[in-house]
Amino acid sequence: MENYSIKQLRKLGQVPARTHDGWYGKLVGRRISIYFTRLLLPLGVTPNQATLLSIGFGVAGSILLAFNRVGLSLVGVLFLQLWFVFDCVDGELARVKKQSSINGLFLDLVGHCLVDPLTFLCLAFAAYQGIPKIGIFALAFSASLSIVLEKQLSLGCQDSAIIEVFKKRIGLSDRSAPVVLPLKNSFTVTSGKNKLLLQIAGNLFSYTSVMVLVAVIVLVTVFFSSPNQIRSLFYLVLLTFYGLLFPLVCVYRTLKIVKGDKIRHRYLKLFGDPSAKGKY
Repeated sequence: MENYSIKQLRKLGQVPARTHDGWYGKLVGRRISIYFTRLLLPLGVTPNQATLLSIGFGVAGSILLAFNRVGLSLVGVLFLQLWFVFDCVDGELARVKKQSSINGLFLDLVGHCLVDPLTFLCLAFAAYQGIPKIGIFALAFSASLSIVLEKQLSLGCQDSAIIEVFKKRIGLSDRSAPVVLPLKNSFTVTSGKNKLLLQIAGNLFSYTSVMVLVAVIVLVTVFFSSPNQIRSLFYLVLLTFYGLLFPLVCVYRTLKIVKGDKIRHRYLKLFGDPSAKGKY
């Protein structure tokens, strides 16, 4: 196995930059992950094994938070950070070793659908220990369901619709294919101010932001005289915020996708303008 330098690994595994990394991925995740990538390369660890390790860190970290004890919470936060870092490592290993696969991508997405909602549920158990109100679990369920739905709005539902239309178009379905009209000045221009607000909202309602907020809560409450009780209160505030507002954000994003014709844009970008003859 070739002994790559960090600079070489960054070029092979991180260029071009991934748009879905987000602010935390660029500022923290990718800066740290490359060192773990370099460590795992000579050990022969495969990208899928790194993905499974990432999921293990995420599940373990979430469960440790549920106990709402200072030591376990600190370890839980550390594991969640490792979950995020190794979620970068698996892709870097795949690109460096040229082992990218559709199964690896599938496994990565399954990990997010498992760990993201599990964290909210475990925070509810932690909050319940200090504030025994059954409504906490309703808030956690709402936030958990919303974060899974948000991922489906971003990827799953759109891709499923696109694939189904394409299958009908090439005759793999006995139903008539929906008409996908060419684009004719259907785009809208978003003002700079509104675009900035949408970016902030998009970053706030993401698992990365939840993970960072949990880490801040755990680290700050260590210095209180009754850390477990105070932590429960902060968790309740966090769950209330996401439990009440996240579903509204999902409704807004659904309407935005439909009103903005985003799926048709993606379909035509992938397969071209179906009205143009001779393209296929």
